[in-house]
Amino acid sequence: MIKKIFNGLSYCHFWQFCLVGMMIRILFLVWFLSTTSELNYGPLAGETYHQAGVDGYLQIASTLLKTGEYAFEPGGGAVPFRPPVQPVLMLIFGAWSPDHWYVAWFFGALLIWLATMLVAREIMKALSVGHVWKNGAYLVLVLFPYSIFTIKTPGLVVTLTLIMTFFAFSWLRFISFPTRLTAVMTGLISGVACLTHGIFLPLCLIGASVGFLVGFPHWRGMVPRLLLAGGIAMLIVMPWTLRNFLQFKKFIPVATGGGFQYWIADKAYFEEFKSVGQMIDEMRQEFLLDTGRELRIEHWGIMDPKDEEWFSRKAADQVKNDPWIIARRLGVGLYSFWAPIDRGWRKSLQLGLLNLPLLIAGCVGLFLCWKKRSLGKSDLLFAALLGGYITLFALIQSISGYYIAIIPIIICWVASLWSRSCVLRPPFFIR
Repeated sequence: MIKKIFNGLSYCHFWQFCLVGMMIRILFLVWFLSTTSELNYGPLAGETYHQAGVDGYLQIASTLLKTGEYAFEPGGGAVPFRPPVQPVLMLIFGAWSPDHWYVAWFFGALLIWLATMLVAREIMKALSVGHVWKNGAYLVLVLFPYSIFTIKTPGLVVTLTLIMTFFAFSWLRFISFPTRLTAVMTGLISGVACLTHGIFLPLCLIGASVGFLVGFPHWRGMVPRLLLAGGIAMLIVMPWTLRNFLQFKKFIPVATGGGFQYWIADKAYFEEFKSVGQMIDEMRQEFLLDTGRELRIEHWGIMDPKDEEWFSRKAADQVKNDPWIIARRLGVGLYSFWAPIDRGWRKSLQLGLLNLPLLIAGCVGLFLCWKKRSLGKSDLLFAALLGGYITLFALIQSISGYYIAIIPIIICWVASLWSRSCVLRPPFFIR
């Protein structure tokens, strides 16, 4: 049986996997649209762009198209916590069609998934993954359930998956070949990544640290290239940071909102199960009792930066008064990252069991490569980037499907580990 599976995989081509993956996702979208009347909190019939979504990206894109304002509606206030990459994608794929924006977005999401597959292929080429293991990784990328389910969501996860995969690939190329060209590419991709989600700012520092460590024997050549990559990333991010400072009179490099998200996670981690809407209502009441003012929140997290400071100060006070809260949050958050608990424990256990085989395969692959002394700088890079990503989300807000964004990197890494460990030898391999 195993021999037949590996023999079959050896004859498959990358584009065959992509074609099957596209067909599966298209069939899923057709089924989804035929069985639902709502999409992401908005009805499908009529002009729904102003209702759909909880993050406001579609509304920003629509306003950009109409008046050029970076706001939820024409004449509305400037939006502080939504960096521009996702709104630009929503502008291209959907905002120009108020009645049927979701059709254009589904098409865009399919293209983004295909681009993610292409980048994953380049990662495995760079890692010299064996042919059969590479095809096995393509199969998992095509069939991973939540990679299929999220294709219907007009939010950040699909884009974040592509950007995270591209980000890891750029740093992999840089530490392997630290030339001016790879430094420029890494800087460009890192800058765009930072304008997708604020978590990429610390991840850039992690990538640069790994680059310095692996290039330490030749640090005089590595440091200028790291500075070049960092300088290009800063040039890309700087206009957005300047815009934030001019609009809000506050230094906001990419986005904030961390204090508010901290308390959403705190309620999810340590209190009985509530919906996100119930948590926000409780936080409104707490804000009103403490400040005497109503808290105005749009799209589940957008508020005046001065009001957001109240949540940040409250979070800082909690950590100051109870330093062990960090360890407790990290413990619960690490579980919740892989098995989000914001939809109840039954759903959480289902997600945890779904992700468990991949995590076990990764741990076994690491052990086998360590035993054979075949671990290298690419393993250090992936461990650092994934560890930083998971830890930051676990500490701040690990109640959504952010794990989906790193699934392609993990699959590529696991394929590389098992390929190097040579657990399966001929006649199973077709060379």
